[in-house]
Amino acid sequence: MCSFQVKQKEQRTMEEKETGFADKVKRQKLIASLPSMFDVVFLIYQSRQRSVMTKQELIHKIVASSPKIVDRSMRELIISLLVA
Repeated sequence: MCSFQVKQKEQRTMEEKETGFADKVKRQKLIASLPSMFDVVFLIYQSRQRSVMTKQELIHKIVASSPKIVDRSMRELIISLLVA
């Protein structure tokens, strides 16, 4: 029975990839995380009392202050969305 559930899950994952559903969910999660990421960036700038910071410094501070986001590319994408 366990192998049947695994096969069902694999099949559902493949269907989601084919329809682009997985990308849609990923995009929705990314957009949903923007307000909290904005708050993190705002607090970083307030605590540093600086108006200029490199992208690498900002990413490093976000990593240190936001353990929920583990994927570095996801953090960079969020920052690029905030800057755009």
